[in-house]
Amino acid sequence: MKTYVAKPTDRERNWLVVDATGRIEASDEFMRIAGRTAEDMSRLEYPGLITGLFHPDDRVTVRDALEAGGETEFHFEARLLRPAGDEALVSVYGEVVFDERGERELLRGSVQDITERRAAEEALSMAAANAEAAAREH
Repeated sequence: MKTYVAKPTDRERNWLVVDATGRIEASDEFMRIAGRTAEDMSRLEYPGLITGLFHPDDRVTVRDALEAGGETEFHFEARLLRPAGDEALVSVYGEVVFDERGERELLRGSVQDITERRAAEEALSMAAANAEAAAREH
């Protein structure tokens, strides 16, 4: 297996790499978002990271996105379960890297915490609905 070093862009510092052996490498920012330590991450392997990190209701979505046949890119939103019991809604963009034989060599991607953004979107939507309902009453 080739050695691959993930280099995040200046914009994305929260990345995760899974190699063909199932070994996981994560950035400090990803571990902060997930509420995990490097030791916690070292105990997880793929596909165990799905059950170890994601909300039970989101695991099928995550698995399907990561295991999609010959697809080279993936995107999904899902809830990470933190050890303290709270959740973080994340948006994950990634790609599958294939070796010269066409075998999956690794998964790599960036993870963005969108918890606050989604809460703000829902609050705006509710405010708009309330304003519309109030306007209909008058």
